[in-house]
Amino acid sequence: MFQYFVLLDRCYASVSPLPSNDTSFNLFVSCSVDQLTTVLENGDSQKACFYFPAFRFIEQQNQTISTYYLHCITRLCERSTCSSFKRCSRKKRSVETTVVQDSITEPSMLTVAIRAKTESSFLPKDEALTGAQTDGKGASVGLGIAVAVLIVIGVTAIFMAASFYRKLKRLR
Repeated sequence: MFQYFVLLDRCYASVSPLPSNDTSFNLFVSCSVDQLTTVLENGDSQKACFYFPAFRFIEQQNQTISTYYLHCITRLCERSTCSSFKRCSRKKRSVETTVVQDSITEPSMLTVAIRAKTESSFLPKDEALTGAQTDGKGASVGLGIAVAVLIVIGVTAIFMAASFYRKLKRLR
């Protein structure tokens, strides 16, 4: 059984592969989740999963293909300590001392590129009749799920690297 869980502290989209870009859209920040973002799993197992509908940034609206980047700040924490980072219902004035031990990792940034292509209004007649291009919701959900899968893969890679590093460190 694994002793570490994956916790996403913050996930946001931006037009730049650099995490420090000013133009960004928060998908969720700790306990504050955008209305369109659905968090399926976070801090409860070795994976984190969420999805959101596909969108375009205003500055890319006239481009045929636009790219935005999904950035997530992730942590690996012990099963017993992950829940302390997920407390959302505490009042602002309440003060609680939390001792951070070796049971939690420093936050790490994970970035994934997402490309969106505009649909052409000049579709061939047989393509237009098939209905394949008419349902935008299915494509949005599919893109959101694809992004979530990429995040899970990235977070799993981080987890495996951290686990391998700990084992290697113990052998020395």
